[in-house]
Amino acid sequence: MRFRFGLMVPVAMAVFLVALVARGDDSTSVLPAGGLNTPNIQATVEALALSQAQAVDATPVPASAREGLIAFAADHEATSDAWDSFHQGMDQWREDLVSCQPSSVASALENFAGQALGIAQAARGISRLTNLEILAVRLTSAAEMEAAAFETLSNNWTSATGLDGSSGMFQDLASARSKAALAK
Repeated sequence: MRFRFGLMVPVAMAVFLVALVARGDDSTSVLPAGGLNTPNIQATVEALALSQAQAVDATPVPASAREGLIAFAADHEATSDAWDSFHQGMDQWREDLVSCQPSSVASALENFAGQALGIAQAARGISRLTNLEILAVRLTSAAEMEAAAFETLSNNWTSATGLDGSSGMFQDLASARSKAALAK
């Protein structure tokens, strides 16, 4: 008896089809139309809603920590507001200045230097919370830098210095003010 290789392909195909049919219908692996495996939208929405519901439960913050944060925020805001008001007053004074009366300019510069020192002192008084200490330090160092520039200007200004901003002291003040604005 002679075996024919020509029948081998159809026989193999038949065995494969019989095995496929014998495996049966597996209803857990249903592919949608077109053979694409698309996500289950409803399950995704439910999982998202569950994760958001769990995320809403916040970790309780101790009352002392909350009070410390509120105090820090209030002190920081008050110091920043006082500083902004101080800058507005200084800018307004320079705009309104018509003539250089040495005694009034010296008095005004002393006043501004005193206000700047007061702002630096207020910045030093901001509470130093562990995680927010860097913010308090930055505000304090910026205020101290600007206060030092105001004090230098106040102590060294003369009528010969003028008010046009061409003197090194006014340039130092402008530079300190810019650096402080960036640091705070």
